[in-house]
Order: sequence, then structure tokens, then C-alpha cells
Amino acid sequence: ATLYDAEGALVGSTFYGYDTEFAHTNWAEQNPEDWWRAVCVSTQELLRNASKPLLLVSGYNYPVDLTGRPHLNHALVPLDGSPGSEEILLPIVGLSRVMNGQQTLLRVIPEDRPFSLLKKLPRALADLNDVAKRWKAYLPKLKTTHVWSDSQINREVLKQAEEQQADFIAVATRGGNFSRLFRPGLA
Repeated sequence: ATLYDAEGALVGSTFYGYDTEFAHTNWAEQNPEDWWRAVCVSTQELLRNASKPLLLVSGYNYPVDLTGRPHLNHALVPLDGSPGSEEILLPIVGLSRVMNGQQTLLRVIPEDRPFSLLKKLPRALADLNDVAKRWKAYLPKLKTTHVWSDSQINREVLKQAEEQQADFIAVATRGGNFSRLFRPGLA
């Protein structure tokens, strides 16, 4: 698996090998489960070692234009307030200019937080609105959403993507484990 940035420069590369059986002359067989394992393992390795923000793009249900290019019109951007989580917005600016797209900043607030953390909630909500104000000039269709959730954050992000009909989810990562966010059709 390889990962390239928007300029086409190689960002990372991993390899996961699998067996090929040669039962007869001019005959080769591979196990499709080995292919899938190679995709999963190498992709997770790339994510763990990523030094740049990544766009996670849903691979299904896209309307396409006559050239076959998908319309990536609505980006869901979950932000957790951590340092660097805003870095994903710069590539979103470029993509939104090309696609004339809409963006939704999402903050998922887990309901199971202790009361001491809930006291910080007004600041967390204000932080997301501050991010939106800083980027509004570059992303004129930007909106924010705050969601209380009793489910895992990754599941809530996927739920919000479906409910808001987002075409893709954009996440900044610095080696985080996003493998639970992946499901068939999301890569």
C-alpha cells in the first residue's frame, strides 16, 4: 500500500506479502482472504505512521459526472480539540474550491464523561465555533454540529455522516488507530 499527498509526493509505503500457489505449469492461485488481510494490515500500518492529515472517503453511493468522477460535495470533519486536529481543514479548502462543496465540523461529546469534564463543556463548544470563525473566509459553506452520544465516538461519526448525507469524512491523524472507523466501502 502507498500513500501520496495532494502534490503526488510519496508520503508512505508498506508491504504485506501473501503466498502464490503454482499447482501446475502456467497456473497460479492466490487466496482472496490473503488479499483482504494484506489490504487491512498495510492500510493500518500506513495510518499508524502517517505524518500528514488523511482524507477518509466513502467508496459507495456517489453520484458521478459524465467523466466518472464522484461529486465530493459534503465533507464531515470530526474535530476533538486536540493539537493538530484542524490540520485537515487546509486540504478541505482546496477540495471545496474544486467541488464547490459544503463542510460540517462535528464535535461528538460522550455522555459518559465525569462531571468534572462536563464543566469544561462550554469551552469545548466555544472552541469549535472559534475554529469555524477562523476558517469561514476560506470555507463559506461551513457549519458546525455538536452531538451528545452514548455510543462510541467512531460509531457516532459514521451515524452523523449518514444522517447528514456527507460524501466523505476528513480526519487528521498522527498515528491514531482509526481502524475501527473503517468498514467495507470506507477507505
